[in-house]
Amino acid sequence: MYEKILRPGDSRFRAFLEMTAQRSYRCQFVLPGDNEAGGTTGGEDVEMADGEGDQDVCCRRGKRCERTEERLDRAQGHARQHFEYRPFVCGGKCARPDCTQRFYSSGQKDDHIRRSIPRRKECEACGKQISIQNVSRHMKVIHNQTVVQEKSPPTYKPY
Repeated sequence: MYEKILRPGDSRFRAFLEMTAQRSYRCQFVLPGDNEAGGTTGGEDVEMADGEGDQDVCCRRGKRCERTEERLDRAQGHARQHFEYRPFVCGGKCARPDCTQRFYSSGQKDDHIRRSIPRRKECEACGKQISIQNVSRHMKVIHNQTVVQEKSPPTYKPY
């Protein structure tokens, strides 16, 4: 077995990942088991904390995980799941200001925030529920009105 060397700035969870020939990342986490002591047979499933049951089981006691992910951030998020480490906090960025839900990866947090944003709006003229991106078209076609959309002034980034 060789020793993995982490560079400064690397996530400590990267130590559990191995890059394959196909340029994907394979998890090398081994769930501790009692195989050596003769206690378990090594075939029982691991209970995950979120209670989703067998669909989230990726490991068996005493066996290597070997789940592969194409992207490094997703592979590191998977490695965090083995330790139940959730460093990404919503912090009220979703529709609920008191939300303190935690996530394994920033992508999961972003999905949580994106799902909580309302996607439909009620038409002021007819009361019909309309997708937000179609409000101006609805007003023009159905009610023969033009909607003046407020445009924010362009922001320039300093050099």
